[in-house]
Amino acid sequence: MLVDPLEWLDSEQANLVQAVEHAAEHEMHELCWDLATTLTTLFEGRGYFDEWERTHGLALAAVRSAGNTRGTAALLSSLGVLYLGRSQLAESHTSLTTALGLFRELDDRQGLALCHRDLALLERMRGDEESALTLYDRALRDFDRVGDVVGRAIVLTQSAHIWMRRGQAATAQSRLDEALGIYRSVGYTGGQARTLRRAGQLQQAQGEHEGAVRTFTEVLELCRDSGDVIGEGHLLRDLGAAHAEMGRGEAARGFYAQALSVREQIMDQGGAAVIRLDLARLLAASGGAGERSRSRELLESAVRAFRERRMQSELAEAERMLGTHAVVLRAPATETVAGV
Repeated sequence: MLVDPLEWLDSEQANLVQAVEHAAEHEMHELCWDLATTLTTLFEGRGYFDEWERTHGLALAAVRSAGNTRGTAALLSSLGVLYLGRSQLAESHTSLTTALGLFRELDDRQGLALCHRDLALLERMRGDEESALTLYDRALRDFDRVGDVVGRAIVLTQSAHIWMRRGQAATAQSRLDEALGIYRSVGYTGGQARTLRRAGQLQQAQGEHEGAVRTFTEVLELCRDSGDVIGEGHLLRDLGAAHAEMGRGEAARGFYAQALSVREQIMDQGGAAVIRLDLARLLAASGGAGERSRSRELLESAVRAFRERRMQSELAEAERMLGTHAVVLRAPATETVAGV
């Protein structure tokens, strides 16, 4: 178990889930919520979203029935992260803000730090970077007060992405360097992988495409070695984007196809739709009639998923691209007449 704890958790998953069920059935609410939230280490790393939701639903009913405020806050906070992973932003906001209020009642600094961090990520996903940075600053202060260096490193890694997008590469790199130092000091391989991925994105933003591909490839192997399916999906998409920017269409399509397979494997419909959007954009740019037809199919599928999951910004982009497709499909007849 100590050599490879995640593998042990995976091998005992059925028994551990059953333990949550038994704890809920026998009103052992404290044990129930503690075990359920601990299992998110496995559920998040391996993409077991359905088990995550089911165990937390059972545990949430148990703690609410018992009036266990801390357990309720912890479970809602964890569900907020699950909804973020599924791009269900409205549901995530409801869970996280409710948890934040409960943690305030308890004066639980660790809980407040976690909620501020995850709400910051939510604002990032909504496109409100100013609000995200404010929340990240609050999370840093809270993590520092409780001495949680790994929590600090996660915030540094996530917030570096905003500074990168703003063109402030030095600030982003400084944050990534500090985070990487923390992860290495505590031996947290997963954190190192996430930080190196952001470093690869920074390289790509600065036009260092070959370097970015090398970094993404290195991190992809780390994710595969550790069984991090979610991370693998992200890295495959990053490699697709990097090759697309370098004009390597076939390679990009291959990586996007692998990324899509990973998302479908873990039943992440929102994430799969985002990759269909990437593929549709790539195919549309190739110019062939067959590719345009396939691009439209991908867009129509993505639109359905975005509507179902209320992913508004992605929906708007997909619908805009569909509108462009309609113009392109009508264009040949007009061009023929003009040519005559």
